[in-house]
Amino acid sequence: MPEPQTLPLDGAAPQQTPPAQQLAAWLRSLVRGHQNGVLAELRRPNALDTQAAMIAMNFAGRDADDAMRDIYRRTAFLFAVYHRGATRNQALPGLGNLGAGCSRIGTAAGRGRNDPGAVRVMKRILGSRKVPWRHLQHAVERMRSCDTAAPNWAQLADDLTRWTSKDAGISTNWSRAFFTPTYTPRTATEGTR
Repeated sequence: MPEPQTLPLDGAAPQQTPPAQQLAAWLRSLVRGHQNGVLAELRRPNALDTQAAMIAMNFAGRDADDAMRDIYRRTAFLFAVYHRGATRNQALPGLGNLGAGCSRIGTAAGRGRNDPGAVRVMKRILGSRKVPWRHLQHAVERMRSCDTAAPNWAQLADDLTRWTSKDAGISTNWSRAFFTPTYTPRTATEGTR
C-alpha cells in the first residue's frame, strides 16, 4: 500500500501523513462510502485473517511490531463498533482523547464524572496496566448509545501504542480530561448584573 504524502508549497521534501491519521481517514471513508461489509468485518473482534483487518494492521507501517499492528486492528474494531448503522454525515474524526469522550457519557441528569456508569468504566480503564480492550469497547458502546462524540480515532491509536510507556502519561491525560470540571467563562455582561 503506497504511503500518502502531502506536497509542501515551498519546494521542501514531501511530508508523510502519520500512520494513525491515515488509519482514521480510511475508517471514515468506509462510513462515507457505505462500505458496510468492510465495517462488519472489522467488528469481528478476533478475526485476524479478514482483508479489512489486514488493511487496518498495515497502516501501522512496514517496521511496526505485532503489538502495534494489533492496536491498529483493534482501534479499527472500536471505530466499527461505534459507527454501526452510521450514515455518511456521522463519519467525523472524533473529538479529544478517550477521557474527553467518556466525559460526554450520561444523561441530562449527569454526564462524565457525574454519571456513576461513566465513572466506573473510566476507573477500570485507568487502573489497567495492559491495554484494557474490553473496557474500551464498553466505553465506546456507551458513547454510541448516549449519541455523544467519539474520541479522535487517530489520537486513540497513538495513545494506545504508548499505553504501557510510563513516560507517555496516557492514563494521566485521560484522567484529567475526564475528571476535570469544564469551565465556562463568564461574559462581561453576566458579571455586572
